[in-house]
Amino acid sequence: MIKKYLFGIAFVAFSNFALSQQSPLVHGSINAPAYVCDPGACVTLTAALEHSRQTTDYTVNPIVYQSLFPYTGGIVIPPVDDDVFGPAFALPFNFCFYGNTYSSIYIGTNGVISFSAPTQGVFCPWQFSGPIPNESFPIKNAIYGVYQDTDIQVVGDDLGAVINPSLQNVNYYAGGEAPNRYIVINFNELPSYYCGAANLQTSQVILYESSNIIDVYIKNRTSCGGWNNGVGVIGIQNEAGTLATVPANRNTGNWDTANEAWRFLPNGDPTTAMTYQWSKNGVYIPNEVTNTITICDDVPGVYDVSISFIDCGGTEKTVSAMATVESGMMDFNDPPDLSVCADQDTAVFDLTSNIPLMLNAVNPDDYEVLFYHSLMDALNYAPNNIPQADAMSYVGMDGEEIYIRITNLASAFDCPAVESFALNIEPFAVTPDGASDQDFVAGETLADLEVAGDNITWWDAPEAGNELPETTPMVDGTTYYAEATNENGCSNAENRMAAQRLAVTVTQVTLGTAEWSKTALTVAPNPVKDVLSVNSAQTITSLSVYNLIGQRVLNSFPGTLQAQINLSGFPAGTYLMKVQSGNKVKTVKLVKK
Repeated sequence: MIKKYLFGIAFVAFSNFALSQQSPLVHGSINAPAYVCDPGACVTLTAALEHSRQTTDYTVNPIVYQSLFPYTGGIVIPPVDDDVFGPAFALPFNFCFYGNTYSSIYIGTNGVISFSAPTQGVFCPWQFSGPIPNESFPIKNAIYGVYQDTDIQVVGDDLGAVINPSLQNVNYYAGGEAPNRYIVINFNELPSYYCGAANLQTSQVILYESSNIIDVYIKNRTSCGGWNNGVGVIGIQNEAGTLATVPANRNTGNWDTANEAWRFLPNGDPTTAMTYQWSKNGVYIPNEVTNTITICDDVPGVYDVSISFIDCGGTEKTVSAMATVESGMMDFNDPPDLSVCADQDTAVFDLTSNIPLMLNAVNPDDYEVLFYHSLMDALNYAPNNIPQADAMSYVGMDGEEIYIRITNLASAFDCPAVESFALNIEPFAVTPDGASDQDFVAGETLADLEVAGDNITWWDAPEAGNELPETTPMVDGTTYYAEATNENGCSNAENRMAAQRLAVTVTQVTLGTAEWSKTALTVAPNPVKDVLSVNSAQTITSLSVYNLIGQRVLNSFPGTLQAQINLSGFPAGTYLMKVQSGNKVKTVKLVKK
């Protein structure tokens, strides 16, 4: 019996959006296998809304510094004075910060972005000390990146040190598409107050829509120790000054750095998605409105999910995700059971003979094929496989199950398959039974000889020789040889432990003579249901009845001219009856109804 075992395992979680440092965006994802080994197995896909959490709390993590956005090209705060806030900048999207929603920001020239209107006109305080959180901090409800005393005035204005105001300035701009737009605020090549052009400061702050993530990039920060103790701070702080998130060693101190970057991630409760809508290969899947979907038929395909959610500002937004599930199933033929003819409990099998039948003319070097005694060993890739040399001449038992594990070494899919096949030992056919001397009349053929056995074939020699059609006319005095082959294809001639072909010598007779003419021996009725009558002109010495596989099922010794035998208990079918009278033997075919 052939059995197939497929590995229905999922190896790689795949999403259409690979979250990276370059794109901290709100997005959907699908946790799905990259491929399946059994396309008919059940697979569950899970969708999630990524990078969308409440802003009640934050974490900060270092990220690799890189220039994602230009440091120039935005709206410039005019360098007419030092330490100023620009006018309120109306955001193209709502931004949530420490649990509150804002539609505008105020950008201060000292490296600060506030969500509250300035308290001292347009003045941007420059003097501060002590770490945050700090209820007495001069600017709260703000992003600091880097908060320090810089001077945007050009040369000739008071102590101004800006040489190229088109390059050295504070500027800001928006970009992207909903629901993942962004705001970029640049503090580019600004001199430190007092230290001037010797200490140019460059940093960038990015605010991301929906995710409410804040990135701070510091291209260069050189402290001015001669002024305000050279303090600077990177971080965020709430409106009350009671909560703050700050990177290590960047909380109000005298420090220098270059090419440094930090990401502030909201860490409150996840945003709850409202609805999910699934499709496969572009076709909508009805009644699937949750974040999970289970597919149990024809799994491979392209899956899409549309996720609707409400952002922190109360606006409904939609993101999507896509995942492709491929089929890793190998295409090969089922292995047939192996059969050999033997007269013992064990026999030699070539297990490897199934390999080309299964691989179907593909390059065998691309496959690893291993044979095992148990299913679990085959599934677990156990090291106790049958050695290849032994597999070619394997001594097996009748009914033994062999498991074959196939792995496509040239495939990107790790989908080994395990199948099984049985070893069958078939018995040899029984040597045909019949009289060794038989009569025939002119015109009769080999098909008219009375011989019992399976699938009789006739030959002109006791071994080898030429096979004769059963339509061959018999020739007086010729010896013909009968060979039997059972339904499993095992010939009695292959059995070296038993008799070989049955030799039958034929003698032509003329009807009407006393020697076994049609009137010398009568058998009736034929076909017979119950009792069969046998009448002979000579004393019937013995009667023997055989089934067609050569087994004797009745033996009688009448010693009379007439005999009756009861066949009522015999199964319906064809039998051969051997009638012996003196030195004559006649075989008669019987049909039992």
